[in-house]
Amino acid sequence: MMQPQHASKILQIIRNEIAKQLGGGTQKRVPKPAVMGMIDPAYASGLPNVVLDDDPSKTPVGPYPYLSTYTPKANDRVLLLQVGNSGKYVIQGKVIYQ
Repeated sequence: MMQPQHASKILQIIRNEIAKQLGGGTQKRVPKPAVMGMIDPAYASGLPNVVLDDDPSKTPVGPYPYLSTYTPKANDRVLLLQVGNSGKYVIQGKVIYQ
């Protein structure tokens, strides 16, 4: 028969795991004021998804709005900044390395 102290430890482990799963786990990405990324290689039109440099999964996320002075193209290297009270990212434009 299980002792009460072991049962309470098991219950606490289960509760912690449920809380972690409901909260999105412990590996949540911490937003930064500015990030670099690449326009999704599959992008064709509309608001683009972006593969963020600091995302180890390299999964496209978004879609993200962009400034009117920039026209997105697949595989462009772009700078995203957090804007407004919501802190949502907006693509600022293409970064050109020479």
